[in-house]
Order: sequence, then C-alpha cells, then structure tokens
Amino acid sequence: MRLSDSTTRPRWAVSLPPSGPMPPDLPRPLAAPDALEDALERGTARQEPANAEAPTGTELLLFLCEAVPCAAPLAALREVLPTLPEAVALPHSPPWMLGIFPLRTEMVGLVDPGPLLLGIAPGETYAPMLVRQREARLASASGFTTSAVALATALVVGEGERMMALAVSAIGDIVLAHDEEISSDSQGMAHAASPLADAYIVGIYTPSGTHNHFSILNVERLLNDLVAALDHVEAERYG
Repeated sequence: MRLSDSTTRPRWAVSLPPSGPMPPDLPRPLAAPDALEDALERGTARQEPANAEAPTGTELLLFLCEAVPCAAPLAALREVLPTLPEAVALPHSPPWMLGIFPLRTEMVGLVDPGPLLLGIAPGETYAPMLVRQREARLASASGFTTSAVALATALVVGEGERMMALAVSAIGDIVLAHDEEISSDSQGMAHAASPLADAYIVGIYTPSGTHNHFSILNVERLLNDLVAALDHVEAERYG
C-alpha cells in the first residue's frame, strides 16, 4: 500500500532536501517487497464488505523488534520500507527518536519502539544492543538469523501528523494465522514468556506444529503512546 499524496507533516518536521536510504549490511527480508505490498492491499480490502468468501484467519506480518519475534496485523500497517531510512536527528529529542526522513510528499518521524515495548521508563538507561544480544536466542529459535539484531528496516503506521516509522530488526513472512494458533488468555501469554510489556501485547501467535511464539502487538496503542511521549517532551521543552 502506498501513502496518499498529502502535504500534511508531523509537528516535529522541518524542511529537508530529499535523501536516499542507507542500505545496511543485514540479511534480506524473507518476504519480497511485492508480496508485502499485495498483502497490505489485501489487509485493507478485507476491512470492507465483500461478496466472495475470504480465507478465515488473521493476516500477520512477522518481524523482529529488539530481537524478540513479533507480529502485527496487516490491517494496522500502512507501508513496509525495504531498508532503514537515513534520518536526520532533531535537537533535544529523546534517544529513541531517531530523526525524520522524507517519504515521497511527507516527512515522517523514525522511532525505535524498543524502550517503550520493553517497559523502560523515561530517564532509565537504555542499552538496546545489550538487550538484542540477550534476546538473540529467541530470534534464532523462531527462524530469524541471530545477526539480524540491529535496526534494519521500518514499518510505517498512522496517518497525517500521527504517521511514524517504527524501526525494527528484520521482516519475516506474511502468514494467515488461524484462531486456534492465537492465544490471548493470560496462561498462553505467560507461557510465551515475552520480554515485552504486557500492555502492548494482544495475543501470542504459535504456528501449528512448532514451539515458536510471536508477540502480536497492539500497534494503535503503541502509536498513541509514542505520540503522547513526543508531545510530553515538546511540552517540557517549551513550557
């Protein structure tokens, strides 16, 4: 799915010349860009009534965040970037605000959602590489290479002033998750032992015939909290 042609910019945007992406030396995504775009289009189309019967289940995009296997409903995603954009840092911004970058006609904020997802409070020391090294074994067990622990790509979510790109480590497959493969009860989520904050997990996806667990993220809540955190930083700076 492509972004609409809009001139709306986030409040933290500034005028910048266009800049190209910075391709990192990391493994290629498991899902081809064309397949991702087609799947995102299907996810949006399924929000509208259709006469034809669609396969039952929820389409999820699998990815790594802080070396933790995660999943997000395709309907919650706006676009998947093939590489991590080259962002320009903003002064006085929090460490997890990586900067802004041009995406066609819009300026988009690039953020590292790791601290928020891990429940790290503002002011606490955040050592993302140490976290990624500690959790790399989870990534390996779920089919991702352990070298794919640095930020390598981004998921674009939200619209208008609320649009952000969430930096993640790697993109995996697009899957159709059946109801019996998703646990949303406390027992199933406790069994997965995800290091992510419970507030951002709406369920655990466990593919049939495997022992792999993917934390299904509440993308809307994550976006809301990131926007609120930026608003708080701005309010503290300007009073």
